[in-house]
Amino acid sequence: MAGIESTTPAGVSPQPQAPAATRRFHGPLDVVLFVEAFSIARLAQQIRTRPLPEVARRISGVHLALRTSSTLRAAAAAARATARGARRWGWLDTCLTRSLIAAGLISRARTVALNLGFRPGATTPADGHAWLMIDGERLDLTRPERLTEAPYTPSHTIVIHPPEVRHE
Repeated sequence: MAGIESTTPAGVSPQPQAPAATRRFHGPLDVVLFVEAFSIARLAQQIRTRPLPEVARRISGVHLALRTSSTLRAAAAAARATARGARRWGWLDTCLTRSLIAAGLISRARTVALNLGFRPGATTPADGHAWLMIDGERLDLTRPERLTEAPYTPSHTIVIHPPEVRHE
């Protein structure tokens, strides 16, 4: 394209970039949510070595300075945190990790359930997916092109409870 120079050396594939919506902060609330999401993202990486219910329980027990009821802000913060962690430290950036992070950000303000499901008749060994149900509404933290494919059949649900409030 005219006027655009590539900074990628010849023969080297460019790094994938996060969508523009996840690269920009639109105010101080987004910055704080990113910091909170990043702390949850560190816990979400434990799904490599710990059972999912245990990781979900740990995430739901995190006491954050700020949580949100906005699914869009939580989704953007989750995407930012996992994308940056994946680029810098090789973290998992999957629908499962993003869903866990968003659930941690939203769970104090709204009812959140993590759903795991599989696509019936999939030709691959296991075509699995994770998504959230928030107050009965589906929040899917995946690439939009995957949403146009055949639906997933839910096989397991984990309710993400807010942290217990301690009265002293």
